Amino acid sequence: MREHERVLADWIEQSRYLMDAPLEDLAAELQLSGGGAMWKLQGTVTSQLKAPFEQDGKTTLLPMTRIRNLANDPDESVRRRAYEAELKAWESVREPVAFSLNCVKGAALTLAKWQGRDDVLHATLDRNRIDRETLEALLAAMRDSLPRFRRYLLSKAAKLGRERLPWWDILAPVGDARLSYTWDQARETIVCAVRPLRRGAGRLRPHRVRAKLDRRRAPRRQRGGASACASWPARSRASSPISTAASTN
Repeated sequence: MREHERVLADWIEQSRYLMDAPLEDLAAELQLSGGGAMWKLQGTVTSQLKAPFEQDGKTTLLPMTRIRNLANDPDESVRRRAYEAELKAWESVREPVAFSLNCVKGAALTLAKWQGRDDVLHATLDRNRIDRETLEALLAAMRDSLPRFRRYLLSKAAKLGRERLPWWDILAPVGDARLSYTWDQARETIVCAVRPLRRGAGRLRPHRVRAKLDRRRAPRRQRGGASACASWPARSRASSPISTAASTN
C-alpha cells in the first residue's frame, strides 16, 4: 500500500470536489457536445490553418508550423513576410477560435463553481501537484528575470542594426553559423538520444519514437496549447473507485 499511498491520497483529496452522482454524470455527458467539443473545434481549426507564402517565385499554402519556422530564416524579408502572413491567417479564423475558447472558459468556470473549487486555476494546480505559493514563486522568478531578457533583446537589436527589435526579428539568427538539418537527420538525432533509455523505466522504443515524430509532422494533426480550462471529465463519477466509495457514505 505504501507505494500507492500518494495516488490514493490524491484520489481522496479530489473526492472533496465531486458533485452528486447525477451531476457528475451530466457533466461527463455534456462535455461531448459542450466545452470539450469546443476545445476540439478550436484545435481542428488551428491545426488545419494554412497561409499562402511566396518563395523562389512560387506561392504555396504552408501550414502554420512551417510559417512559424520561417521566423528563424537568415533573410529579414522572409521573416517579415512570414510574420505578416501568419497574422493574416489568424485573422481569418478569429471568430471560430474566439467563440470556441469563450465556450471552453465558460464551461470550466461553471464546472469549478459547482464543484466547490476556488476558481478554474484550482483544478489545474491540483492536476500538476503544486500549490499557489509554488506557482507564485515561479511567476515571481520569471518577472525578476524580465530585465535580463530585455537587455538581451536590446543587445540583439543593436547587433542587427536596429534601435528596437521588431517581432519578426526576435528569433533571427545572429552570427555565421548556418547549421541545417533535414527531417530525417533531426528525427534520427532524437532517436539516438532516447535509445539508451529503452531499457529504463520509460521503455522508450526507437521505432515508436520515429512513428510519433512522423505523426507530428503531418500538417492536419491537431495541436492544442496549454490551458487551465482544457481538462474535461472523461468518465462518470461511478467509474472512480474513490468517488464510488464516497457516494456510499
